[in-house]
Amino acid sequence: MSRMYVHLHDKTQTARIDFNNLASKSWEKAQENGRFHGSDDIRCDFFVIFSQLNLWLLIQLDTFLELLESNSTKISKYASFTPNDRIQFLLQCDTLNRASYCTNAMFYVEHFLNVIGSRIGVEKDGYYSYTKRFLSRLNIYDDNKFKTLNAPAQIRNSLHNNGCPDRDFEVTIRGRLYKFTKSKPIIYTGWGSLYIFFDELLNVMIEITDKHALRKIPKIKRTSEYNKWLP
Repeated sequence: MSRMYVHLHDKTQTARIDFNNLASKSWEKAQENGRFHGSDDIRCDFFVIFSQLNLWLLIQLDTFLELLESNSTKISKYASFTPNDRIQFLLQCDTLNRASYCTNAMFYVEHFLNVIGSRIGVEKDGYYSYTKRFLSRLNIYDDNKFKTLNAPAQIRNSLHNNGCPDRDFEVTIRGRLYKFTKSKPIIYTGWGSLYIFFDELLNVMIEITDKHALRKIPKIKRTSEYNKWLP
């Protein structure tokens, strides 16, 4: 197995462990919120969907590991590649998995915060400005929470901006400085960085739903706009 295959295999194996933890963490919160608010409440439903998104990813990672096996016939059933072309295809598959995960995760996060915000008087706005006012409305604003909610959004936005963020932005997470520069491609798009960003984001989402101002609202049903994206 070439060095590139070993690299992809090791990174994918680690990602499978990390995102399995994220799936379990969000599922546990879904069960807790379901007992408190009911399974039809968006404060339960968001964590269910987030857990399922991570389950989807785990299946993609398992499939990717199978593709890395030298005796796999999944690719050769449909295309005949040179060894180099096969590597390039696998790298593209990995990129698609990371981009799809980030895009879908941020869709659910943004919609959830919009629905919750509408119940506590936060007017809709662009995500960056909205999250600042949302956290302030709950009296839990601090710069790190705000930036934690926005770091993966910068990665998502870069997918439509030649790989570059749409603003200068930096955040320190787990003791490491992540710096985003408007004119330069983002380098924090590997599975390791994505896991850290979304694990910390999930911590903020849990803190938000645990806030008394939200827990005391008896029922927040998911909207029809949200429903059309679900099975």
